[in-house]
Amino acid sequence: MSSGERALRLRLHGEAVAIVVERGARPRHHYELVFEPSWAEQLQRPVLSLGALNWRLPIARAFPGLPPFLTNLLPERGGAMRRRIARAANLDEHDDLAFLRFVGHDMSGAITVEDADAPAPSARVIEEGSEYPAEAMRLRASFGGIQPKFSVDRTDAYEPVHMEEVASALGMHPEEKYAEPNSSHPEYHLGHVGRLIRRFAGERGLDTFLRRIVFDVLVGNSDAHLKNWAFLFPDRRAARLAPAYDIVPTMLYGYGSALALRFAGGQTFHSIDMKRVRLFAQGRRFARGLRASDTGGGRGRGVDLRGGDDDDGPAGADARSLARPLAGAPDRARRAVGAGGGVCSHPP
Repeated sequence: MSSGERALRLRLHGEAVAIVVERGARPRHHYELVFEPSWAEQLQRPVLSLGALNWRLPIARAFPGLPPFLTNLLPERGGAMRRRIARAANLDEHDDLAFLRFVGHDMSGAITVEDADAPAPSARVIEEGSEYPAEAMRLRASFGGIQPKFSVDRTDAYEPVHMEEVASALGMHPEEKYAEPNSSHPEYHLGHVGRLIRRFAGERGLDTFLRRIVFDVLVGNSDAHLKNWAFLFPDRRAARLAPAYDIVPTMLYGYGSALALRFAGGQTFHSIDMKRVRLFAQGRRFARGLRASDTGGGRGRGVDLRGGDDDDGPAGADARSLARPLAGAPDRARRAVGAGGGVCSHPP
């Protein structure tokens, strides 16, 4: 590494994966991932990113900026959390590598980042009352996204569970989460998300995916973009659909009346009718049926928002029962809340 170049070591589950090297002077710089031989030689490596499954290792990978599986772990540019951290740590808000270094031990999932010349970490269990660096204790909210979030326990039996957002798996950066087409990629829609979920989380994951779309229409959620779908890797290799998160009835707060991404050719809530749901379901050849109660159309438990692997419900209903409750649902919700004086003047 030449003088003036910056480098960070990337770890997954504590194991060294690669060195991230910044080549050239900003703003005309690029990045390289130089993989550790011990990582590259493993035949059964843990999943680093679904988008990296076909990479030929140990060949180094070059990127014009940090790769999406890292940028999607950072607070988004232009957001309140990004500005807060920049002020607290005296960072350039546009310097992704500096942000990655600063928040590298407080990111979602099992990826951590440290200085390339840092000593190997010693194995330890962090117990209640342990001391953390002062800046980490002060911030404790470096998760990716625009808005500050509550800090949550992201561990399973004291071990981090790796996760990856769909945006990252599709090779999209945070600013591309609404999937508008540009010079580097076509428009992505919910069909792409569904295919990715089916490939890696199976038919049950795809069933849950469709239920969540129906629920988004029912409650008027227009913010189910590519960063609000994610995978977990509990055994470090097999993916499962992550539990639902960040579902908000945005329509009630004046944030549009359409899904964030197109679904079966439609996008406005009024266009997501029985026909579109049926066409999507039949086009994907669902192996398992979906119950009417899963959309609130019956007397059952309503939409199951858990990960698909937890759902063992019976098959049998068709897409018609799924779509029946959709007609006029957002308008009914708006009227119900508005009549009760429950619409606040500021978004959540």
